[in-house]
Amino acid sequence: MAERSRKHDSLIYLSGYGVALVLTLIPFGAVAFGWFSFTVTIWLIAVCAVAQVVTHLIAFLHLDRSSQLEDLLLVLFTLLIIGMVLGGGLWVIFDLNARMATGVPG
Repeated sequence: MAERSRKHDSLIYLSGYGVALVLTLIPFGAVAFGWFSFTVTIWLIAVCAVAQVVTHLIAFLHLDRSSQLEDLLLVLFTLLIIGMVLGGGLWVIFDLNARMATGVPG
């Protein structure tokens, strides 16, 4: 029984690795080889990033469809951290852009 569980876990890890690799190579190829327009490439990168987060949560953190409180808190915390990183980064970038464009001393 333990051998079957070990094989099942190995299969999940390998399939998760394969999906994560494909979700990395698709945006890389789109940017490196210019397959799509700029707007489509940006959307492709965003969609692949979200799909990769979901893949990691399912394949490597073993989150399933069960409604356990710990799983919900983990997903909410992940969304909070992603929102803080993106929001803070955009805030800094736009603030620097406004300061440089108007010549306001910092």
